[in-house]
Amino acid sequence: MLTIAKDAWRAGRGPHDPALADRPILPLLRAFATRDPGALAVAQPGLALDRAAFWRGAMARGVAAAATPAAAPVGILLPAGVEHAASLVGCLAAGRLAFPIDPSLPPDRRAALARAAGIQAAFGPPGILPPGCVALHPAEGELQAEAPPGAPALVSATSGSSGAPKLVVHNRRALAFQAWGNIALLGVTERDRLVFLGGHASVACAMHLLTALLAGGAYLAWEPLAAGPSALPMLMTDHRATLLRAVPTLARSLPRMPHARHALAAVRAVRLVGEALPADDVAALRAVLPQDARLIASYSATETIPFDHELPPARGGSAAVPSGRLRAGGAFVLLDAQGHPCPPGTPGEVVIRSRYNAMGEWVDGACVPGRMAPDAADPESRIYRTGDLAMVDADGLLRVLGRIDRQVKVNGNRVDPAEVEAALRALPGVADAAVLARQAGMRTELVAVAATAASAAALRPLLAARLPGHAVPARIITLPSLPLLPGGKPDLQALGALADIAKTGA
Repeated sequence: MLTIAKDAWRAGRGPHDPALADRPILPLLRAFATRDPGALAVAQPGLALDRAAFWRGAMARGVAAAATPAAAPVGILLPAGVEHAASLVGCLAAGRLAFPIDPSLPPDRRAALARAAGIQAAFGPPGILPPGCVALHPAEGELQAEAPPGAPALVSATSGSSGAPKLVVHNRRALAFQAWGNIALLGVTERDRLVFLGGHASVACAMHLLTALLAGGAYLAWEPLAAGPSALPMLMTDHRATLLRAVPTLARSLPRMPHARHALAAVRAVRLVGEALPADDVAALRAVLPQDARLIASYSATETIPFDHELPPARGGSAAVPSGRLRAGGAFVLLDAQGHPCPPGTPGEVVIRSRYNAMGEWVDGACVPGRMAPDAADPESRIYRTGDLAMVDADGLLRVLGRIDRQVKVNGNRVDPAEVEAALRALPGVADAAVLARQAGMRTELVAVAATAASAAALRPLLAARLPGHAVPARIITLPSLPLLPGGKPDLQALGALADIAKTGA
Protein backbone atom coordinates (compact mmCIF):
# COMPACT_ATOMS: atom_id res chain seq x y z
CA MET A 1 0.00 0.00 0.00
CA LEU A 2 1.39 3.40 -1.03
CA THR A 3 0.92 5.78 1.93
CA ILE A 4 1.48 9.50 1.38
CA ALA A 5 0.56 12.32 3.75
CA LYS A 6 -2.70 14.08 2.86
CA ASP A 7 -1.12 17.52 2.63
CA ALA A 8 1.43 16.31 0.04
CA TRP A 9 -1.22 15.79 -2.66
CA ARG A 10 -2.09 18.60 -5.10
CA ALA A 11 -5.77 18.49 -6.01
CA GLY A 12 -6.84 18.71 -9.65
CA ARG A 13 -9.24 21.36 -10.80
CA GLY A 14 -11.42 22.09 -13.77
CA PRO A 15 -14.81 23.31 -14.98
CA HIS A 16 -16.62 19.95 -14.94
CA ASP A 17 -18.35 18.12 -12.11
CA PRO A 18 -16.72 14.70 -11.54
CA ALA A 19 -19.98 13.40 -10.06
CA LEU A 20 -21.41 13.30 -13.59
CA ALA A 21 -19.38 10.13 -14.09
CA ASP A 22 -21.75 8.21 -11.80
CA ARG A 23 -24.80 9.05 -13.90
CA PRO A 24 -26.23 6.15 -15.94
CA ILE A 25 -24.93 6.35 -19.51
CA LEU A 26 -27.64 4.51 -21.45
CA PRO A 27 -30.60 6.85 -20.75
CA LEU A 28 -28.48 9.76 -21.96
CA LEU A 29 -27.46 7.94 -25.15
CA ARG A 30 -31.05 6.79 -25.73
CA ALA A 31 -32.26 10.37 -25.37
CA PHE A 32 -29.57 11.44 -27.82
CA ALA A 33 -30.91 8.91 -30.34
CA THR A 34 -34.59 9.85 -29.99
CA ARG A 35 -34.33 13.64 -29.62
CA ASP A 36 -33.40 14.22 -33.26
CA PRO A 37 -33.26 10.79 -34.92
CA GLY A 38 -32.27 12.12 -38.35
CA ALA A 39 -29.18 14.04 -37.14
CA LEU A 40 -25.71 12.72 -37.87
CA ALA A 41 -24.30 10.37 -35.21
CA VAL A 42 -21.21 8.61 -36.62
CA ALA A 43 -19.51 8.84 -40.00
CA GLN A 44 -16.56 7.34 -41.81
CA PRO A 45 -15.34 8.05 -45.36
CA GLY A 46 -18.18 7.06 -47.68
CA LEU A 47 -20.69 6.11 -44.93
CA ALA A 48 -22.71 8.12 -42.41
CA LEU A 49 -25.34 6.96 -39.91
CA ASP A 50 -28.00 9.12 -38.36
CA ARG A 51 -28.83 8.77 -34.66
CA ALA A 52 -31.72 6.35 -35.15
CA ALA A 53 -29.75 3.99 -37.38
CA PHE A 54 -26.67 4.10 -35.17
CA TRP A 55 -28.70 3.39 -32.04
CA ARG A 56 -30.46 0.42 -33.67
CA GLY A 57 -27.12 -1.01 -34.77
CA ALA A 58 -25.53 -0.50 -31.34
CA MET A 59 -28.45 -2.14 -29.52
CA ALA A 60 -28.43 -5.12 -31.93
CA ARG A 61 -24.75 -5.60 -31.18
CA GLY A 62 -25.50 -5.22 -27.48
CA VAL A 63 -28.00 -8.08 -27.66
CA ALA A 64 -25.36 -10.25 -29.34
CA ALA A 65 -22.74 -9.30 -26.72
CA ALA A 66 -25.17 -10.04 -23.87
CA ALA A 67 -25.43 -13.66 -25.04
CA THR A 68 -21.70 -14.26 -24.46
CA PRO A 69 -20.21 -15.55 -21.16
CA ALA A 70 -20.23 -12.70 -18.65
CA ALA A 71 -16.75 -13.48 -17.32
CA ALA A 72 -14.96 -13.21 -20.69
CA PRO A 73 -14.18 -9.96 -22.53
CA VAL A 74 -15.89 -9.43 -25.89
CA GLY A 75 -13.40 -8.80 -28.68
CA ILE A 76 -13.87 -6.01 -31.22
CA LEU A 77 -11.62 -6.64 -34.23
CA LEU A 78 -12.92 -4.00 -36.62
CA PRO A 79 -11.30 -1.03 -38.38
CA ALA A 80 -12.18 2.47 -37.24
CA GLY A 81 -15.68 3.30 -38.42
CA VAL A 82 -19.38 3.03 -37.72
CA GLU A 83 -19.34 -0.71 -36.97
CA HIS A 84 -16.49 -0.33 -34.49
CA ALA A 85 -18.30 2.55 -32.75
CA ALA A 86 -21.61 0.63 -32.65
CA SER A 87 -19.87 -2.42 -31.20
CA LEU A 88 -18.29 -0.34 -28.41
CA VAL A 89 -21.62 1.23 -27.47
CA GLY A 90 -23.31 -2.16 -27.76
CA CYS A 91 -20.91 -3.72 -25.25
CA LEU A 92 -21.51 -0.80 -22.88
CA ALA A 93 -25.27 -1.30 -23.24
CA ALA A 94 -24.95 -5.03 -22.56
CA GLY A 95 -22.69 -4.53 -19.54
CA ARG A 96 -19.94 -6.60 -21.19
CA LEU A 97 -16.22 -5.95 -20.92
CA ALA A 98 -15.04 -4.88 -24.39
CA PHE A 99 -11.54 -5.47 -25.72
CA PRO A 100 -10.85 -3.61 -29.01
CA ILE A 101 -7.98 -5.16 -30.98
CA ASP A 102 -6.62 -3.50 -34.11
CA PRO A 103 -7.34 -5.93 -37.00
CA SER A 104 -4.29 -4.62 -38.87
CA LEU A 105 -1.97 -6.16 -36.25
CA PRO A 106 -0.04 -9.27 -37.32
CA PRO A 107 -2.14 -12.47 -36.86
CA ASP A 108 0.22 -13.81 -34.19
CA ARG A 109 -0.14 -10.60 -32.23
CA ARG A 110 -3.95 -10.65 -32.50
CA ALA A 111 -4.05 -14.27 -31.37
CA ALA A 112 -1.70 -13.60 -28.43
CA LEU A 113 -3.86 -10.70 -27.21
CA ALA A 114 -7.04 -12.78 -27.53
CA ARG A 115 -5.49 -15.66 -25.57
CA ALA A 116 -4.20 -13.34 -22.85
CA ALA A 117 -7.66 -11.83 -22.41
CA GLY A 118 -9.55 -15.12 -22.69
CA ILE A 119 -11.73 -13.87 -25.55
CA GLN A 120 -14.27 -16.45 -26.70
CA ALA A 121 -16.40 -14.31 -29.02
CA ALA A 122 -15.80 -11.13 -30.99
CA PHE A 123 -17.20 -8.68 -33.53
CA GLY A 124 -15.21 -8.89 -36.75
CA PRO A 125 -14.92 -10.81 -40.02
CA PRO A 126 -14.16 -14.54 -39.58
CA GLY A 127 -10.88 -14.27 -41.49
CA ILE A 128 -9.56 -11.77 -38.94
CA LEU A 129 -10.75 -13.43 -35.73
CA PRO A 130 -8.21 -15.51 -33.78
CA PRO A 131 -8.54 -19.32 -33.85
CA GLY A 132 -11.41 -20.64 -31.72
CA CYS A 133 -13.10 -17.24 -31.48
CA VAL A 134 -16.82 -17.15 -32.36
CA ALA A 135 -17.97 -14.34 -34.67
CA LEU A 136 -20.78 -12.19 -33.23
CA HIS A 137 -23.53 -10.73 -35.40
CA PRO A 138 -26.25 -8.15 -34.63
CA ALA A 139 -29.32 -9.78 -33.08
CA GLU A 140 -32.84 -8.89 -31.98
CA GLY A 141 -33.92 -8.82 -28.36
CA GLU A 142 -34.06 -6.77 -25.18
CA LEU A 143 -31.24 -5.72 -22.87
CA GLN A 144 -31.29 -5.89 -19.08
CA ALA A 145 -30.72 -3.00 -16.67
CA GLU A 146 -27.49 -1.01 -16.99
CA ALA A 147 -24.38 -2.18 -15.15
CA PRO A 148 -23.21 -0.07 -12.16
CA PRO A 149 -20.58 2.68 -12.62
CA GLY A 150 -17.86 0.58 -11.00
CA ALA A 151 -18.32 -2.36 -13.39
CA PRO A 152 -15.43 -3.19 -15.75
CA ALA A 153 -16.11 -1.73 -19.20
CA LEU A 154 -13.01 -1.75 -21.40
CA VAL A 155 -9.66 -3.53 -21.74
CA SER A 156 -6.80 -1.85 -23.58
CA ALA A 157 -3.35 -3.28 -24.32
CA THR A 158 -0.15 -1.40 -23.51
CA SER A 159 3.49 -2.40 -23.86
CA GLY A 160 4.86 -4.26 -20.83
CA SER A 161 8.30 -4.73 -19.29
CA SER A 162 7.67 -8.47 -18.85
CA GLY A 163 7.96 -9.04 -22.60
CA ALA A 164 4.19 -9.28 -23.04
CA PRO A 165 1.52 -6.57 -23.31
CA LYS A 166 -0.32 -5.41 -20.19
CA LEU A 167 -4.11 -5.50 -20.37
CA VAL A 168 -5.40 -2.43 -18.53
CA VAL A 169 -9.01 -2.46 -17.27
CA HIS A 170 -11.22 0.65 -17.03
CA ASN A 171 -14.65 0.79 -15.45
CA ARG A 172 -17.70 2.63 -16.74
CA ARG A 173 -17.12 5.48 -14.30
CA ALA A 174 -13.64 6.16 -15.71
CA LEU A 175 -14.90 6.27 -19.31
CA ALA A 176 -17.73 8.62 -18.40
CA PHE A 177 -15.44 10.85 -16.32
CA GLN A 178 -13.08 11.37 -19.23
CA ALA A 179 -15.97 12.03 -21.62
CA TRP A 180 -17.62 14.61 -19.37
CA GLY A 181 -14.23 16.22 -18.74
CA ASN A 182 -13.61 16.51 -22.48
CA ILE A 183 -17.07 17.98 -22.99
CA ALA A 184 -16.35 20.69 -20.41
CA LEU A 185 -12.79 21.31 -21.63
CA LEU A 186 -13.77 21.66 -25.30
CA GLY A 187 -17.27 23.06 -24.77
CA VAL A 188 -18.78 20.28 -26.92
CA THR A 189 -22.36 20.85 -28.16
CA GLU A 190 -24.83 19.24 -30.56
CA ARG A 191 -23.32 21.29 -33.39
CA ASP A 192 -19.88 19.71 -33.03
CA ARG A 193 -18.25 17.06 -35.21
CA LEU A 194 -15.31 15.39 -33.45
CA VAL A 195 -12.47 13.65 -35.34
CA PHE A 196 -10.29 11.19 -33.42
CA LEU A 197 -6.82 10.81 -34.94
CA GLY A 198 -5.05 8.00 -33.12
CA GLY A 199 -5.16 4.28 -32.47
CA HIS A 200 -8.85 3.30 -32.48
CA ALA A 201 -8.24 0.10 -30.46
CA SER A 202 -7.64 2.22 -27.37
CA VAL A 203 -9.36 3.59 -24.32
CA ALA A 204 -8.80 7.10 -25.70
CA CYS A 205 -10.93 6.29 -28.74
CA ALA A 206 -13.80 4.98 -26.57
CA MET A 207 -13.62 8.07 -24.36
CA HIS A 208 -13.79 10.45 -27.33
CA LEU A 209 -16.64 8.50 -28.93
CA LEU A 210 -18.58 9.01 -25.70
CA THR A 211 -17.48 12.66 -25.63
CA ALA A 212 -19.25 13.28 -28.94
CA LEU A 213 -22.34 11.17 -28.23
CA LEU A 214 -23.04 12.29 -24.66
CA ALA A 215 -22.85 15.93 -25.81
CA GLY A 216 -25.28 15.20 -28.65
CA GLY A 217 -22.66 15.81 -31.32
CA ALA A 218 -21.25 13.51 -34.02
CA TYR A 219 -18.15 11.33 -34.18
CA LEU A 220 -16.03 11.13 -37.35
CA ALA A 221 -13.90 7.99 -37.71
CA TRP A 222 -10.93 7.68 -40.03
CA GLU A 223 -9.01 4.47 -40.72
CA PRO A 224 -5.74 5.42 -42.47
CA LEU A 225 -4.96 1.92 -43.77
CA ALA A 226 -8.42 1.26 -45.20
CA ALA A 227 -9.42 4.74 -46.34
CA GLY A 228 -6.03 6.25 -47.13
CA PRO A 229 -4.62 9.71 -46.28
CA SER A 230 -6.67 11.54 -48.92
CA ALA A 231 -9.92 10.44 -47.24
CA LEU A 232 -9.23 12.50 -44.11
CA PRO A 233 -9.55 16.01 -45.61
CA MET A 234 -12.64 14.85 -47.53
CA LEU A 235 -14.24 13.48 -44.34
CA MET A 236 -13.51 16.70 -42.47
CA THR A 237 -14.78 18.88 -45.30
CA ASP A 238 -17.94 16.86 -46.01
CA HIS A 239 -19.04 16.93 -42.36
CA ARG A 240 -17.46 20.25 -41.33
CA ALA A 241 -15.29 18.88 -38.53
CA THR A 242 -15.15 21.25 -35.58
CA LEU A 243 -13.04 19.34 -33.04
CA LEU A 244 -9.84 17.32 -33.43
CA ARG A 245 -8.08 14.99 -31.03
CA ALA A 246 -4.66 13.86 -32.26
CA VAL A 247 -1.26 12.67 -31.12
CA PRO A 248 1.39 15.26 -32.04
CA THR A 249 2.92 12.94 -34.65
CA LEU A 250 -0.33 12.89 -36.63
CA ALA A 251 -1.05 16.56 -35.96
CA ARG A 252 2.34 17.32 -37.53
CA SER A 253 1.04 15.99 -40.85
CA LEU A 254 -2.16 18.07 -40.86
CA PRO A 255 -0.57 21.25 -42.33
CA ARG A 256 0.80 19.13 -45.19
CA MET A 257 -2.40 17.32 -46.13
CA PRO A 258 -4.15 18.34 -49.38
CA HIS A 259 -6.40 21.39 -49.04
CA ALA A 260 -5.49 21.67 -45.35
CA ARG A 261 -6.96 25.13 -44.81
CA HIS A 262 -10.24 24.16 -46.43
CA ALA A 263 -10.51 20.90 -44.46
CA LEU A 264 -9.76 22.68 -41.17
CA ALA A 265 -11.91 25.74 -41.88
CA ALA A 266 -14.61 24.86 -39.33
CA VAL A 267 -12.25 23.56 -36.61
CA ARG A 268 -12.60 25.52 -33.38
CA ALA A 269 -10.50 23.38 -31.00
CA VAL A 270 -7.68 20.85 -31.25
CA ARG A 271 -6.60 18.63 -28.37
CA LEU A 272 -3.06 17.21 -28.67
CA VAL A 273 -2.26 14.22 -26.45
CA GLY A 274 0.32 11.48 -26.12
CA GLU A 275 3.89 12.78 -26.44
CA ALA A 276 6.09 15.85 -26.29
CA LEU A 277 4.65 18.77 -28.23
CA PRO A 278 7.27 21.09 -29.76
CA ALA A 279 6.34 24.76 -30.04
CA ASP A 280 7.38 24.76 -33.70
CA ASP A 281 4.73 22.13 -34.44
CA VAL A 282 2.17 24.27 -32.67
CA ALA A 283 3.11 27.25 -34.86
CA ALA A 284 2.82 25.17 -38.06
CA LEU A 285 -0.62 23.93 -37.02
CA ARG A 286 -1.82 27.41 -36.12
CA ALA A 287 -0.85 28.58 -39.60
CA VAL A 288 -3.55 26.39 -41.21
CA LEU A 289 -6.23 26.66 -38.52
CA PRO A 290 -8.82 29.41 -38.17
CA GLN A 291 -7.39 32.34 -36.26
CA ASP A 292 -9.61 31.83 -33.21
CA ALA A 293 -9.15 28.05 -32.95
CA ARG A 294 -8.15 26.82 -29.49
CA LEU A 295 -5.14 24.51 -29.02
CA ILE A 296 -5.04 22.36 -25.90
CA ALA A 297 -2.06 20.23 -24.87
CA SER A 298 -2.78 17.25 -22.62
CA TYR A 299 -0.53 14.83 -20.79
CA SER A 300 -1.86 11.45 -19.77
CA ALA A 301 -1.29 7.70 -19.74
CA THR A 302 -3.64 4.83 -20.54
CA GLU A 303 -4.07 4.15 -16.84
CA THR A 304 -4.85 7.59 -15.51
CA ILE A 305 -6.60 10.96 -15.81
CA PRO A 306 -5.05 13.84 -17.78
CA PHE A 307 -3.38 17.16 -17.23
CA ASP A 308 -4.61 19.84 -19.68
CA HIS A 309 -3.23 23.20 -20.76
CA GLU A 310 -4.70 25.68 -23.25
CA LEU A 311 -1.87 27.18 -25.26
CA PRO A 312 -1.49 30.93 -25.55
CA PRO A 313 -1.91 32.48 -29.02
CA ALA A 314 1.55 32.58 -30.60
CA ARG A 315 4.87 31.19 -29.57
CA GLY A 316 7.90 29.90 -31.47
CA GLY A 317 10.87 27.72 -30.64
CA SER A 318 11.45 23.98 -30.51
CA ALA A 319 11.04 23.45 -26.76
CA ALA A 320 8.15 21.28 -25.63
CA VAL A 321 5.12 23.11 -24.25
CA PRO A 322 3.90 22.55 -20.66
CA SER A 323 1.59 19.65 -19.85
CA GLY A 324 -0.83 21.67 -17.73
CA ARG A 325 -2.97 21.09 -14.66
CA LEU A 326 -4.63 17.91 -13.46
CA ARG A 327 -8.37 17.65 -14.00
CA ALA A 328 -10.78 17.86 -11.10
CA GLY A 329 -11.49 14.41 -9.72
CA GLY A 330 -7.94 13.49 -8.77
CA ALA A 331 -4.77 14.61 -7.04
CA PHE A 332 -1.08 14.21 -7.76
CA VAL A 333 2.28 14.30 -6.02
CA LEU A 334 5.90 14.23 -7.22
CA LEU A 335 8.01 11.60 -5.44
CA ASP A 336 11.79 11.34 -5.20
CA ALA A 337 13.81 8.13 -5.64
CA GLN A 338 13.13 7.18 -2.00
CA GLY A 339 9.37 7.63 -2.41
CA HIS A 340 9.19 10.92 -0.49
CA PRO A 341 7.30 14.01 -1.73
CA CYS A 342 9.62 16.44 -3.53
CA PRO A 343 10.07 20.02 -2.31
CA PRO A 344 8.70 22.77 -4.59
CA GLY A 345 10.69 23.21 -7.81
CA THR A 346 12.32 19.75 -7.59
CA PRO A 347 11.70 17.09 -10.26
CA GLY A 348 10.10 13.81 -9.23
CA GLU A 349 7.98 10.91 -10.42
CA VAL A 350 4.35 11.82 -11.17
CA VAL A 351 1.95 9.81 -8.98
CA ILE A 352 -1.81 10.25 -9.47
CA ARG A 353 -4.67 9.15 -7.21
CA SER A 354 -8.25 9.14 -8.47
CA ARG A 355 -11.53 7.24 -8.50
CA TYR A 356 -11.29 7.58 -12.28
CA ASN A 357 -7.95 5.85 -12.79
CA ALA A 358 -7.93 2.38 -14.32
CA MET A 359 -9.21 -0.37 -12.02
CA GLY A 360 -6.25 -2.67 -12.58
CA GLU A 361 -5.02 -5.25 -15.07
CA TRP A 362 -6.72 -8.28 -16.64
CA VAL A 363 -4.80 -11.43 -15.70
CA ASP A 364 -6.03 -15.03 -15.99
CA GLY A 365 -9.65 -14.05 -16.43
CA ALA A 366 -9.88 -11.53 -13.59
CA CYS A 367 -9.10 -7.90 -12.81
CA VAL A 368 -6.14 -7.64 -10.41
CA PRO A 369 -4.58 -4.42 -9.02
CA GLY A 370 -1.32 -4.75 -11.00
CA ARG A 371 0.37 -1.35 -10.87
CA MET A 372 -2.85 0.32 -9.70
CA ALA A 373 -2.27 0.54 -5.95
CA PRO A 374 -5.42 0.57 -3.77
CA ASP A 375 -6.09 3.81 -1.90
CA ALA A 376 -6.59 3.37 1.85
CA ALA A 377 -8.72 6.53 1.95
CA ASP A 378 -11.19 5.38 -0.75
CA PRO A 379 -11.80 1.75 -1.78
CA GLU A 380 -12.93 2.88 -5.25
CA SER A 381 -9.81 4.99 -5.81
CA ARG A 382 -6.48 3.83 -7.26
CA ILE A 383 -2.98 5.29 -7.03
CA TYR A 384 -0.81 5.06 -10.14
CA ARG A 385 2.93 5.65 -10.33
CA THR A 386 3.32 6.87 -13.90
CA GLY A 387 7.08 6.43 -14.27
CA ASP A 388 7.24 9.93 -15.76
CA LEU A 389 9.72 12.44 -14.36
CA ALA A 390 8.32 15.98 -14.11
CA MET A 391 8.39 19.24 -12.21
CA VAL A 392 5.87 21.99 -11.52
CA ASP A 393 6.96 25.35 -12.91
CA ALA A 394 6.45 28.82 -11.42
CA ASP A 395 3.04 29.08 -13.09
CA GLY A 396 1.84 25.85 -11.46
CA LEU A 397 2.00 23.89 -14.73
CA LEU A 398 3.39 20.37 -14.93
CA ARG A 399 6.39 19.95 -17.23
CA VAL A 400 7.29 16.38 -18.14
CA LEU A 401 11.07 15.89 -18.34
CA GLY A 402 11.41 12.21 -19.27
CA ARG A 403 11.10 8.73 -17.78
CA ILE A 404 12.52 7.06 -14.69
CA ASP A 405 12.37 3.71 -16.52
CA ARG A 406 13.00 2.62 -20.11
CA GLN A 407 9.56 3.23 -21.59
CA VAL A 408 9.33 5.63 -24.53
CA LYS A 409 6.65 7.07 -26.78
CA VAL A 410 6.92 6.20 -30.49
CA ASN A 411 4.40 8.06 -32.66
CA GLY A 412 2.29 8.59 -29.55
CA ASN A 413 2.32 4.90 -28.60
CA ARG A 414 3.92 3.70 -25.40
CA VAL A 415 6.64 1.08 -25.98
CA ASP A 416 8.72 -0.76 -23.42
CA PRO A 417 12.04 -1.78 -25.03
CA ALA A 418 11.98 -4.93 -22.85
CA GLU A 419 8.99 -6.22 -24.81
CA VAL A 420 10.83 -5.69 -28.11
CA GLU A 421 13.94 -7.38 -26.71
CA ALA A 422 11.87 -10.40 -25.64
CA ALA A 423 10.34 -10.65 -29.12
CA LEU A 424 13.82 -10.56 -30.69
CA ARG A 425 15.20 -13.22 -28.34
CA ALA A 426 12.28 -15.48 -29.26
CA LEU A 427 13.33 -15.49 -32.94
CA PRO A 428 15.31 -18.50 -34.23
CA GLY A 429 19.07 -18.00 -34.03
CA VAL A 430 18.99 -14.86 -31.85
CA ALA A 431 21.13 -15.42 -28.74
CA ASP A 432 20.54 -12.02 -27.15
CA ALA A 433 19.22 -8.56 -27.96
CA ALA A 434 19.19 -5.00 -26.71
CA VAL A 435 16.89 -2.17 -27.77
CA LEU A 436 17.70 1.51 -27.36
CA ALA A 437 15.64 4.65 -27.88
CA ARG A 438 17.32 7.38 -29.93
CA GLN A 439 16.15 10.86 -30.83
CA ALA A 440 15.62 11.81 -34.48
CA GLY A 441 14.83 15.50 -34.15
CA MET A 442 11.75 15.65 -31.91
CA ARG A 443 10.83 12.04 -32.83
CA THR A 444 11.83 8.95 -30.88
CA GLU A 445 12.85 5.83 -32.76
CA LEU A 446 13.98 2.39 -31.64
CA VAL A 447 17.30 0.80 -32.57
CA ALA A 448 17.85 -2.92 -31.95
CA VAL A 449 21.15 -4.75 -31.61
CA ALA A 450 20.84 -8.53 -31.96
CA ALA A 451 23.43 -11.24 -31.33
CA THR A 452 22.82 -13.48 -34.34
CA ALA A 453 24.24 -14.72 -37.60
CA ALA A 454 21.02 -13.76 -39.37
CA SER A 455 20.75 -10.53 -41.34
CA ALA A 456 18.66 -7.54 -40.33
CA ALA A 457 16.60 -8.05 -43.49
CA ALA A 458 15.75 -11.60 -42.37
CA LEU A 459 14.82 -10.53 -38.82
CA ARG A 460 12.56 -7.62 -39.69
CA PRO A 461 9.59 -9.55 -41.18
CA LEU A 462 9.74 -12.08 -38.34
CA LEU A 463 9.64 -9.28 -35.80
CA ALA A 464 6.85 -7.49 -37.67
CA ALA A 465 4.74 -10.65 -37.33
CA ARG A 466 4.97 -10.43 -33.52
CA LEU A 467 4.80 -6.70 -32.75
CA PRO A 468 2.64 -3.71 -33.72
CA GLY A 469 4.24 -1.52 -36.37
CA HIS A 470 5.23 1.28 -33.99
CA ALA A 471 7.23 -1.21 -31.86
CA VAL A 472 9.32 -2.58 -34.76
CA PRO A 473 12.75 -0.90 -34.54
CA ALA A 474 13.61 1.65 -37.20
CA ARG A 475 17.06 0.06 -37.46
CA ILE A 476 18.36 -3.42 -36.60
CA ILE A 477 22.08 -4.04 -36.12
CA THR A 478 23.34 -7.64 -36.08
CA LEU A 479 26.54 -8.76 -34.33
CA PRO A 480 28.08 -12.11 -33.38
CA SER A 481 27.59 -11.13 -29.71
CA LEU A 482 26.56 -8.09 -27.67
CA PRO A 483 29.27 -5.92 -26.07
CA LEU A 484 29.23 -6.67 -22.33
CA LEU A 485 30.57 -5.06 -19.18
CA PRO A 486 32.93 -7.07 -16.93
CA GLY A 487 29.94 -8.11 -14.80
CA GLY A 488 28.16 -9.60 -17.81
CA LYS A 489 25.58 -6.84 -18.31
CA PRO A 490 25.14 -5.21 -21.75
CA ASP A 491 27.48 -2.28 -22.28
CA LEU A 492 24.91 0.45 -22.93
CA GLN A 493 27.56 3.03 -23.81
CA ALA A 494 29.03 0.78 -26.50
CA LEU A 495 25.57 -0.11 -27.78
CA GLY A 496 24.66 3.56 -27.97
CA ALA A 497 27.79 4.29 -29.96
CA LEU A 498 26.90 1.48 -32.37
CA ALA A 499 23.40 2.87 -32.81
CA ASP A 500 24.73 6.37 -33.51
CA ILE A 501 27.34 5.07 -35.99
CA ALA A 502 24.64 3.10 -37.83
CA LYS A 503 22.49 6.21 -38.04
CA THR A 504 25.19 8.39 -39.56
CA GLY A 505 26.56 5.62 -41.75
CA ALA A 506 30.08 6.17 -40.35
